[in-house]
Amino acid sequence: MNRLRGSMVALVTPFRDGTVDEAALRALARWQIESGTSGLVPCGTTGEGATVSADEHFRIVRACVEEGRGRVPVIAGCGTNDTRKTIENVQRAREAGADAALVVTPYYNKPTPEGLFRHFEAVARQGGLPVILYNVPSRTSLDMLPDTVARCAKVPGIVGIKEASGNVVRIAEIQAAGVAPDFALLAGDALIAALSVQLGRQSLQESAFPGEAWEQEALRLSVLPGQNHLPRFAGNHRFKSFLEFLIREAMRDDRADVEPRLEHHSHLVPRFIHLAAVDAFNREHVEDDR
Repeated sequence: MNRLRGSMVALVTPFRDGTVDEAALRALARWQIESGTSGLVPCGTTGEGATVSADEHFRIVRACVEEGRGRVPVIAGCGTNDTRKTIENVQRAREAGADAALVVTPYYNKPTPEGLFRHFEAVARQGGLPVILYNVPSRTSLDMLPDTVARCAKVPGIVGIKEASGNVVRIAEIQAAGVAPDFALLAGDALIAALSVQLGRQSLQESAFPGEAWEQEALRLSVLPGQNHLPRFAGNHRFKSFLEFLIREAMRDDRADVEPRLEHHSHLVPRFIHLAAVDAFNREHVEDDR
């Protein structure tokens, strides 16, 4: 699968009188495509994928496929905390014409890293669609760590991850864990989308509002000088704290002067990279001396 690029909005599922409002859903899908979305993502968290029935799931995905007419990929939310049910959801999405399945980590069960691997391996082998992992600890109470992601990335059929942990350097950590260059790293948080793009990756946003453009541009301005060094220093507390500081700056209320403020701080990025390198050097040599 080679079309996992750009901004893809998780669609809401319109309801009327307790049932899916298919006409409104189709109108929403058309509007998204006409507005330039790079893909349709039905039945995710925003689309109440965890609570729709099997029949509703099929109808929602099929409606998006029909409205998309091959112009953009349709990535159907299929994940549950039940491996067998997740596989059935993926198979149903395939029948409906989806291009890929978005599969969240099993919520509530909190499996071990080995359990996570076995779950996603089974889904990829039996579901019949390319699988995009979905890590969103704020909703599942489980964080899928970079080493587990890298292990899953070697399974045929697992093509990427939507990363929404809120960790500003997680994309770089996954890269450093050794995933292949064609493994799609999709940002599930708007605030780290620009950082992901600077790292040479794609962007999948949970939601998209016109007012968020300033945040992405501000972060682009601020992280650009250090982009080639981010994977190397992803685990460094000093550099991570600096990135978090830049994001807090972007989120201050006085948005009118956000670009001048971040441009003022951006010259410090190379300095913080240097300090991170010194810290790493010192730690290595202290350990050697011991």
